[in-house]
Amino acid sequence: DGRHLRLSNGHVWMTRVTGVGCSATALIGAFCAVQPDAFHATVAAMAYLGVVGEVAAAQVQAQGRGVGQLQIALLDGLHLLDAETFHARLRLQTDD
Repeated sequence: DGRHLRLSNGHVWMTRVTGVGCSATALIGAFCAVQPDAFHATVAAMAYLGVVGEVAAAQVQAQGRGVGQLQIALLDGLHLLDAETFHARLRLQTDD
């Protein structure tokens, strides 16, 4: 339908954690269950996961830990991310 935008959230470590792609798919499905527009649901889900990944990676790195700890931090972050942090960290660009 011609809609497009750019999300710039996430962390390179997310590519090294098994299950992040599956989690992305599950989040898209969950967001589609409550948002009838699949494009908006997908954007919201990927934005959420990207912000969670950034926050989780920052926490793990601040503790001097490695990529192995990111998986647990991602799971915790999916539950703990608040709206204020999400909106403050969201990096979304549109052509509008």
